[in-house]
Amino acid sequence: MERTKRMIAVVLAASILLGGCWNARDIEQLIYIDAIGVDYVNHKVVVYLQILGFSNIAKKESNTQLTREPVSVAKGEGDTYVSAIYQIYTTTQQRLIWSHVHSIVFTERALKHGKFDQVMDALDRYQEFRYSVWSFATKESLEDVFNARPILGISVLYSQLADPKDIYGQFSYIRPLLLFRVISERNEPNGVVRLPFLSVEKNRGPKTKSHFRS
Repeated sequence: MERTKRMIAVVLAASILLGGCWNARDIEQLIYIDAIGVDYVNHKVVVYLQILGFSNIAKKESNTQLTREPVSVAKGEGDTYVSAIYQIYTTTQQRLIWSHVHSIVFTERALKHGKFDQVMDALDRYQEFRYSVWSFATKESLEDVFNARPILGISVLYSQLADPKDIYGQFSYIRPLLLFRVISERNEPNGVVRLPFLSVEKNRGPKTKSHFRS
């Protein structure tokens, strides 16, 4: 009998120490970054983060119409990429999640001033970031690029910025590049990387859309 009590006590004590979902957090309690933008203005690195709300992405049942998910753009600036990100950290209200980044966009100014290497050096040190993100360049305002919405009310997750594969399959003119290919081709002797260029087309109506430009 005494041995049975001891066994029960051990099992109960072990169950307390077992891992579980006690520290799990709901999706609305986290901020998911979808795209990173890097600019260089007045000798400062300016970072833009496209942030999506996921509450409206899944299609509702019955006849309820699908509504667009909210999009926000966070901005920070500093002497380096890291200090610009830290400025965003000081104002964010919830934890930022970097593991769902789909794309990274550099302005022409940032590339001309050699900020690509600085950004890559910082991202190399962060375990959540992956090299399987789409890479772009632009002359446009990054706020305009990140606030552009696809036609027909589809989610930003299926836009050309986040997923250019479908467009390339139909119109094979500008090859989309993943970040690891950009790094690989750039490091080749005498290598030249042709980054897809983004521009924003503003229609007469309230809608805007982004597209590739050679």
